Amino acid sequence: MKKKDGNLRMCINYRQLNKLTVKKQLPFCHELMTCSTSCELKVKESYVLKTIFHTSYGHYDFLVMPFGLTNAPVVFM
Repeated sequence: MKKKDGNLRMCINYRQLNKLTVKKQLPFCHELMTCSTSCELKVKESYVLKTIFHTSYGHYDFLVMPFGLTNAPVVFM
């Protein structure tokens, strides 16, 4: 997806992965996740290789937890 400045923004559809994920819940989690996009949780260095994904532009990995994963708010807490 193109940004206003012409650079590309990576968008990943996690619907299928989220369907298979065992969901973990904490009470009031949705109320506490009201921070802006500056709230980033770094991926542990030893796990970065497990986040690799492939595109037609090359291979990438995540250094911070991506948006859209089912258990991301629970891990953040």
